[in-house]
Amino acid sequence: GGGGGGRYKVILDLVAKAEGGYDSVNYGKGPGKIPGLSKMTIREAYNASERYRAKYGGTGAMGAYQLVDNPLGRATKAGLNVDKDLFSPENQDKIALNLIKERGVTIDMIKNNPEEASVRLSAEWAGLPMLKVAGPYARRVGDSYYQGYNGNRSTISVGRLRQEIGR
Repeated sequence: GGGGGGRYKVILDLVAKAEGGYDSVNYGKGPGKIPGLSKMTIREAYNASERYRAKYGGTGAMGAYQLVDNPLGRATKAGLNVDKDLFSPENQDKIALNLIKERGVTIDMIKNNPEEASVRLSAEWAGLPMLKVAGPYARRVGDSYYQGYNGNRSTISVGRLRQEIGR
């Protein structure tokens, strides 16, 4: 991660590995990166991702956590000023941490009910596999919550997920 995350760092690192790098955009479409994205303000990064989307298609998902659904609102909910704060690794981590908490995922849940934690995390980040079958698209353990929808799939293995979350 960008240096933040505390006890959630392992999850942040795992999500970033499944989704993209801090300067990535619309992972898997076009060049997949906007150099300097993480040095722009959050609004500038959003505008750059929208220009990228117009040129290459796709969703315009941005950053290590491939923020796509209202990234400016999500940044604001995480306590950031979209016109002043940078889309830095640290601030991307803050946004992701807020999303994890909004999904109700806690360290205790990850330790005691990793199956449910995996479903909630995969519902936010399609690159993560689920440890049980859930959601409208999954057919087997290891699928993404959105398996096949708009080309989504889990990009890391169940074994890797279990190893990283300690189970």
